[in-house]
Amino acid sequence: DGVDRAKKGLRWVSENLEEGALFNVIAFNSAVMPWQEAVAASSGATRGECDAWMEKLGALGGTSLFDSLRAAFEDSDVDTIVVLSDGEPSVGELTEPSAIRDEVLRWNRDRGIVIHTVAMGGSFKILEWLAEDSGGLHVRHD
Repeated sequence: DGVDRAKKGLRWVSENLEEGALFNVIAFNSAVMPWQEAVAASSGATRGECDAWMEKLGALGGTSLFDSLRAAFEDSDVDTIVVLSDGEPSVGELTEPSAIRDEVLRWNRDRGIVIHTVAMGGSFKILEWLAEDSGGLHVRHD
């Protein structure tokens, strides 16, 4: 299932972070659920805490892509975002892909945040656009 694949992908990313690298995870479905209020330094302990938090996540509700991106952009320490999603935006303040793209472009004009995206099944243009617009990579994981 998509959630299990996303957890596996996130676990791989967190295990391969450099010691001391700053990271956070923001889960999203109908709601936006950050693991931490702000980024945390990567260590064995923080990766373990994040892994335990991720294990509790399940697939519920829609896809609140816009609200989760806004939460990531609100942290001034963020320089890279990785989005894993298995669906088109369906809930939140904005759900229309072109409108989300326009807002993210506006937010990122002075930030230069790189956005990497992973489509967990399907082909979602918004994920391709986010990566393309920011110099990130986009992959499909079917």
